[in-house]
Amino acid sequence: MARLLFIYPIHNASSQSFRYAETARRLFNEKVDVRLLTIGEDIPIPSILGGIPHVHISASMLKGSKSLSVQLQSRIWQYLLAIPKDGLSIFMNGLDFPLVFWACKKLDLPLIAQVPEGKSYPIFHRQIIRWMGKSGKTTLLYGSQAHANNHNIRGFKQHTICMPLSNQCLQAARQHREMAQPKGDAWFSVIIACRKASRDTLKKIALIADRCESLKFQCWFFRKEDLPRGKAVLDSKANVSCLRPKESIPLYRTAKLYMEVEEVKGKATWGLQMHYIREAMAFGLPALLSENGLGKEWITPGVNGYLVESSQVVEIANKIQLLAHSDLLYDRLSNNAAKIAQKWHPPNVCKALSDLLLTSKRKCNYRRGLRQSEHLTT
Repeated sequence: MARLLFIYPIHNASSQSFRYAETARRLFNEKVDVRLLTIGEDIPIPSILGGIPHVHISASMLKGSKSLSVQLQSRIWQYLLAIPKDGLSIFMNGLDFPLVFWACKKLDLPLIAQVPEGKSYPIFHRQIIRWMGKSGKTTLLYGSQAHANNHNIRGFKQHTICMPLSNQCLQAARQHREMAQPKGDAWFSVIIACRKASRDTLKKIALIADRCESLKFQCWFFRKEDLPRGKAVLDSKANVSCLRPKESIPLYRTAKLYMEVEEVKGKATWGLQMHYIREAMAFGLPALLSENGLGKEWITPGVNGYLVESSQVVEIANKIQLLAHSDLLYDRLSNNAAKIAQKWHPPNVCKALSDLLLTSKRKCNYRRGLRQSEHLTT
């Protein structure tokens, strides 16, 4: 019998505390023996998890205690010893408890630990995990290959499954595609996403804008401090607007192409912001990305976008002009971008994770809500 235990460390009431909660609910609905173990703050669990057998280990009564960590991990160990282990697999949101890694190794249990993109663990903490829990049955789960490459802990298997796109984004994207406007130069607007507005990046943008005078560019600065620097360089360009939108959806609705020209130098620190590439594709925006940048794993050149050398400004400008003036080419890349984005729809992400969790134990049918994959146009 397949049994699954979802372990959630709770530090606050943010949505990041309950990653892949929809997978737990869908599997429970499919009659898999799903259980929840929450550890930390005393907050209500999301309604989507309601009705699933749930045990909470509170940390509130231990505040101020020097043995806080020891007591918590001792309670976790006692819980893991007590539950049925026949056919048991464990999913843990984060790397907070090294004891879980050790326990799964000791008890010979499969473990999948989600490595959060927005949280950094000290080197010493990662070394303890590797020392205590190195096991062929333990897999570290990442949201992208770029994240896996930059935050790998040796000694464990790796797997990548992106977090699902939000229902709000998907609904807005569907409505946008259904109301697509006629093609023509006047409407062709390009998002240039700036993760870190260096002098070199701003110079490239200025040169690209000069070569594409008939097109509009919306320069999107991810960091607040970069906006004044960008305006100082680009405000003189009549076809460039500098902005820092609070919401991304209105920006996708006014654009036809998503583009980044920055390269990754050192360790990538923008993991949480990689979902913007995927969201843009859901809206049917082809992506023009750097060969040494982020998100390239999702691009098939000539199918749903292009990969370019960031230093080749003329080539980048030519690609933009090509898409702006070729309706047939643009339509093909736009349709493919939306089709590829289907793998980030919640049902498909849930199925990918459930197949990883269940492995050979059984396959989840997902009788409702799962769309079949569509063939790409080439």
